[in-house]
Amino acid sequence: MLTSCGISESAATKTLAAYLQFSWDIVRMPEYRWSVGLMALAAMLLPVVWILQILMFNLPDQLNVLKGSVLSGLLLLFALDQLAFPSVPCHDWASQFQNLAFRRPFLHLILGSNKSFGLKLVDALWAAELGDFSRLRRYLPDPDIAEEVLRICREVQRSESDIRSRFRMRDGSE
Repeated sequence: MLTSCGISESAATKTLAAYLQFSWDIVRMPEYRWSVGLMALAAMLLPVVWILQILMFNLPDQLNVLKGSVLSGLLLLFALDQLAFPSVPCHDWASQFQNLAFRRPFLHLILGSNKSFGLKLVDALWAAELGDFSRLRRYLPDPDIAEEVLRICREVQRSESDIRSRFRMRDGSE
C-alpha cells in the first residue's frame, strides 16, 4: 500500500529518534493544549445546542437521533481525554540521540503508538544495560551499533540528570 504512494516499506519502517522526541514534546506545547481544549469544548457544547434546538423548534424526532449519538459523543470525549493527558516520557534528550534511527515492525508502524514503541525501546535499553543486547539490536537498522546506541543514551540521560540536579540545587529543593 505504501509503495503505491511512492514510499518504500524499508523507508516507512525507520523511525528517527528526533521524530520520537517531537511526538513526546508536542503535547507540552500551548498550541496543542489549546487545540485539544477547543475540540473538547465543542464536543461538550454540541449536545447542549442540540437540546436547545429540539426545545426551541419543537423537533421531537431529533431526540431519538441525539440518543443514538450519545455513545459516539462519549467515545469522542474519551479520545480527547487521551489526547489531552497522554502518558509520554518526560525526557528532553537532544543532541546525538535525535540523530539515531530505529527500526520498527511494519505492522507496529501502522497499528502501534509512539508511546508503546518508546516503552519497548526503554525496555531494550534497560536489558542492554544489563548485558542483553538482543532486544536493542532488534530495533536498530544496523544491529552492530547497539553498544554505541547504548553509550549515546547513557550520555544524554546523564546530561539530563545533571541538569535536573543543578536546577534542584539552585532552587534549594535538595
